[in-house]
Amino acid sequence: MVERACWLWVVLGLCASSGGLVAEQPDTTARRKALAHQSACGQAVFHLFECVKAIAVNDHATVADLVSGSEPIASGLTAFLAGATSKGKPRYLSDGTCQVTLAVDGRELVAELRRLHRLHYHDDKIKSVDFEAMLARQAGSSPAAGGEGSGVPEPWQVDPAPSEVTPEEPVCDAEHMSARSRNYWSNHCSSYGRTIAVQHARRDALERLCTRAKRVQVAQRYCLSDYIADCDGGKAGIEQFIRGARERSICYHNDDLLVDLEVAVKLRNVYLALKNWGRTHYRGDKVTTAQLEGLVVASGDKAISAVGIGIPPDECIKNPNPTLLSVVKTARAAPTWATDKLRSDGVARPFEPGRESRSRVAAYELARRRACRELACKATSLPITPNTSVFKFAMRNRQVAKAFLTFLQGGQEIAGSRRFRKDGQATVAVELDLKALWQLIIYYQKMQGLAVK
Repeated sequence: MVERACWLWVVLGLCASSGGLVAEQPDTTARRKALAHQSACGQAVFHLFECVKAIAVNDHATVADLVSGSEPIASGLTAFLAGATSKGKPRYLSDGTCQVTLAVDGRELVAELRRLHRLHYHDDKIKSVDFEAMLARQAGSSPAAGGEGSGVPEPWQVDPAPSEVTPEEPVCDAEHMSARSRNYWSNHCSSYGRTIAVQHARRDALERLCTRAKRVQVAQRYCLSDYIADCDGGKAGIEQFIRGARERSICYHNDDLLVDLEVAVKLRNVYLALKNWGRTHYRGDKVTTAQLEGLVVASGDKAISAVGIGIPPDECIKNPNPTLLSVVKTARAAPTWATDKLRSDGVARPFEPGRESRSRVAAYELARRRACRELACKATSLPITPNTSVFKFAMRNRQVAKAFLTFLQGGQEIAGSRRFRKDGQATVAVELDLKALWQLIIYYQKMQGLAVK
């Protein structure tokens, strides 16, 4: 409901700001640029709304708690953000994409939140005096939040002729793209398709972040999903606990139409949202509010992250060929492990009594090798499709098999994982980045023509 209200006000606000002139303009470069700017502003306002929701109102609540369940507050806040100030001039890329950055003044934001609180808020979690403290915190830190957006005209809005940029306008190439990837994407995908791929990657990253957030430890052998299950049987949506998730990086592949986008959220925000929600809903006895407050403080700036994969729609691919479409089809059905990390623990006992220091070093090395072997077993059994495992795919071609075996040698020991247990055994943890394995599969499917069935 809140998200629908957000997008509704974005559309109404942008149409009002344009004065209805865009629809009357001829289908020219200026029209395409105006439509791209509108689309970018819509994305930026939506991202700005997500950032504002993560701002703390007091020690127990954030703006998201103020907005949650109240459509008048969500609608009013979004209408206010639609008038956010643009930082700098919009940037028009060579492929017709527009990029904008919007920011909102901290004092104006607090004043608007106070007004909405007075008119529409009926709970006791947030008091009017809390906004005085917010105003003091924002006194020397303006703007309070910012959001970035990029957009292109929808295909039905303009003639699909390539966009042109006048010499007077700033021209820059797409950010986060190397010269090689820029050349590949411009030859094989439209600018609209690239924007859609980024949006899909962001949505996929948030879904994977929700899955990872379920495994966040709240107490010993007690994670966030267990906490929710003890509240209302696990019916609560995990997305409400990852407020303030932000993009950390974005990567366009050089040789295929894939986008990797990483989002991250601070554990402090997760624990804070969990504590506020648990005050009303938690019925268990394994975690207290004081323990959650301790986790909020102890987590500091630690964050959890996830990487999503984005692929443009088939209709946006230029000059498609069977191999390219096959790769895109496989990438679109990427398995859940495609952007995860695989971990394994190795255990070994010192075998030279009386020479403890040397024996421990040998035990750690043996434990590391055992962990690597277990990692290899886990990696080979990973499914690509219900009928094809990683091992089955790799063994179809000698060159692919060699590349896969090389990949298995890349297991990295996790820093600080060495432990010497009370029972006299050494333990070491090793992990593999499965993102590289998925890229290997995509690469050899295209280069060797190996279809995944």
